[in-house]
Amino acid sequence: CLGNSASTLLRVVASLAPAAGLQASSNIGTAQVNSWMQFAVTDLEVPLAALGSKAQIAPALQILQRHLQHATFLVGNGLTNADIALACVLHHAASVQAWDTS
Repeated sequence: CLGNSASTLLRVVASLAPAAGLQASSNIGTAQVNSWMQFAVTDLEVPLAALGSKAQIAPALQILQRHLQHATFLVGNGLTNADIALACVLHHAASVQAWDTS
């Protein structure tokens, strides 16, 4: 779903429209966006794709849930590439029923 190519594409789109704020407006914000994008790949997408084990992503989902209990967006006060990346990976996870919905 995401991988390196899509991550690169998201960064290119953000660089073409800096006013959209998709890559955050500060160096710290940009680092946070990049960190969450990496988290999406390494802690969610790879375990699901490579290991096929839904239990492997439970700790990552807990981290995400704790962070979003007090925030609407992953970084700052608006939509960034981090939100888009996580939405993509979570959409895929939902499509393969990566968690119990009962």
